[in-house]
Amino acid sequence: MNFQLKWIFFDFGSTIVDESKAEEIYFKEILEVFSKHGIHKHFEEVVERSKELIANRNVKTHRDLFILLCKELGIPEQARIEFLNKWTAIYYTKFWKLYPDVINALEYTSNKYNCAILANQEAYVKKLIYDCFKIDKYFKYIFLSGEIGLQKPDLRFFKFALEKAGCKPHEAAYVGDRIDFDIRPAKEIGMLTFLIKRKALFSILQPIDESEKPHFILNSLDEIKKYL
Repeated sequence: MNFQLKWIFFDFGSTIVDESKAEEIYFKEILEVFSKHGIHKHFEEVVERSKELIANRNVKTHRDLFILLCKELGIPEQARIEFLNKWTAIYYTKFWKLYPDVINALEYTSNKYNCAILANQEAYVKKLIYDCFKIDKYFKYIFLSGEIGLQKPDLRFFKFALEKAGCKPHEAAYVGDRIDFDIRPAKEIGMLTFLIKRKALFSILQPIDESEKPHFILNSLDEIKKYL
C-alpha cells in the first residue's frame, strides 16, 4: 500500500508511559493476597506463570490475569473483589512515568505530522496527560476508551478516531506495544504500523499470523525518525 502520512496515532500505556513500576507493585500486592490465604509463592514464580497465561492468550488485561491466577489457587471471590476495588485506574497510574525517549520523539513527529493518542484508558488519564506529564501540546486529539465508549481492538474505535481527524487509513500510522490490541486492528483497517518493543507484560505476545506482524519494529521511540 502507498502510505501518504498526515497523522500519527500513539498508544499510551507501555508506549508513552512506563508501567513497569506499577506492574512490579501489582505483583507484590498479589503475593500479599495469596499469603493472607495461606498460599506462599515467589515473585518470579507468579511472574512466570503470568507470562505463560499471556503468551497462551488466556488473558487480555491485568484484571483478567489477577482473576485467573486467583481462580487457579482457589482465592475467595471476596478477596478478589477487594483487591480489584483498590487497583483502580487512579491507583495504578500513580506509579507511571514517561519513558526517556518520548519527548524527543514527540517533538520530532508533532513538527512533521498531526499527532493523536488512541488508547484503552479511563477518562481520568486525560488529566495526567495535561497536568502531570504535560505532553498535551504534542497532540491534536486524545481518544480514550473511557470517554469514547469503545475499546481496542474494536475497529470502530480506530474508525471513530480517523473520522474525527479527517484522514483516511493510508494517511495514518499507529504506534503501539501490543500486536493483538494495536498492530492487528490498525493494520486491518489500513494504517501503517509500528511496534514499539517495551519491557511490559503484554509485550511478550508473538504474532500468530501476518495480520499481527507490524510494518516496522522500534526498539526505541526515537527510531521512528528513521522511517518518517
